[in-house]
Amino acid sequence: KSITMSFASFLRSFSSVTYSTIMMVRISPQLLGVSVSAVPLIGGAAMLFHMYIKKITSRQRDLVQQTAEFAQERFKLVNIVKLANAELRETERYEEMQQDAITLGRKSSIADGLFMGGIFASTAAALLGVFYMGGKLVSAGSMTSGSLTSFATYSFLLGAGTSGLFKATGEISSGIVCAERVFDITDDERYITSEKGAELQNMKDSNDSLIADGDGVLKVSGISFSYDSVSNVGKEKSLVTGSKNVIENISFELTPGKVLAVVGKNGAGKSTLVQLLVGLYQPSVGTITIGDTPLSQIPPSKLKHLVGVVPQDNSTLFDESFEYNVKYFNPEATPSQVDSVMKLSNCEKLIEGLDEGTKTKLGRDGSRLSGGQRQRVSLSRALLSDPRVLILDEPTSQLDTEGESAVEDAVRACRSGADGDGKQKSLLLITHRRSTLSMVDDVIVLDEGKIVEHGSFSELSADENSALCQLMPDLM
Repeated sequence: KSITMSFASFLRSFSSVTYSTIMMVRISPQLLGVSVSAVPLIGGAAMLFHMYIKKITSRQRDLVQQTAEFAQERFKLVNIVKLANAELRETERYEEMQQDAITLGRKSSIADGLFMGGIFASTAAALLGVFYMGGKLVSAGSMTSGSLTSFATYSFLLGAGTSGLFKATGEISSGIVCAERVFDITDDERYITSEKGAELQNMKDSNDSLIADGDGVLKVSGISFSYDSVSNVGKEKSLVTGSKNVIENISFELTPGKVLAVVGKNGAGKSTLVQLLVGLYQPSVGTITIGDTPLSQIPPSKLKHLVGVVPQDNSTLFDESFEYNVKYFNPEATPSQVDSVMKLSNCEKLIEGLDEGTKTKLGRDGSRLSGGQRQRVSLSRALLSDPRVLILDEPTSQLDTEGESAVEDAVRACRSGADGDGKQKSLLLITHRRSTLSMVDDVIVLDEGKIVEHGSFSELSADENSALCQLMPDLM
């Protein structure tokens, strides 16, 4: 639409320039040279102006697009942002991007104002020259005053038309820049073929003191939850009468070094349980504690280093570099720490296959990676936050063989503290795979938000009438 309107303006201005020039030639060819004397100067300035404006417009459009994509992506992955306690960091980055776009817009406006002002000044100077030379011709009897008035009028129309031509050309150039960006996106094969350090250390020290009592035990005591009871994190509402609990009277205990699996059919409440354990929601009844400290009393800045999670949706990756995604929960992580989690999650071969290594951008939602690769990046991100409790939400649902071995490595790391700090971690697995169950110490079977069985895998699988055995055909 912008290009269409600008093209219509261009045609009107071109018609005005053509008609005015013809009439001026008929009235006085001598004065025509005076009238158009400023055109070469204006033309040269226009070329420089259009080159500058095209460059500025291109950068501005890219920034606006990047800012919009940044906001859209952060809103989509708001749970990940909250888990990382990165709201302030992301807000500051968004404001920086907005400020850059505003600065470019200001430069464009100033350049446009100076250019158009120069055109009007040049047109006015040419018009004064016409009156000066025309006055002499009238005095010499070579021209009538009426003809001079008509010529001056056409000269003004010529100036206005020339100004309109340059303005329309600039607008068309800006529109073409936008169109080129759209074509770049539609022609991009990737879119066609695929869908601070001391402060951080203080946080960790504080985390250790938080879990000193109780030795880092995760304890869930009689929790119930309804989505009608809590609208946002930390903002509780009264329980709505008659609302159905999606989690009801769940209790269990998970000690460091132990692995607990939670299984159940779709809609049994597994994902909701994860949201409660990571603090995205608060239970309407009951408590969740880590080291005898209620989860609701742990600040988000510290909670992200106590509870790590690999989400069920493995598209929770930003359109940023591999390194950025892995370090999202722990931006101040050292290269050795990053290398350590890379080995644990079997990401070394993945990095070797990337064009720019850890600096390679992963695409929107990690579109440049396979499902298993995205899951491994999420696992690396969770391990790098050095949590006391690690939650893998259906970690093997989309993993390849190498990815499944990463889960085994994560289990060993949590049991032995193999990630470098020497401290065992509590590991909770939410899975649909039978092979994963052989790695765990205990199994909880959920049905309609309630625990219907709790015991070791060997005990529950030995009983043909157990809920776990009844669920086995549904497991992969």
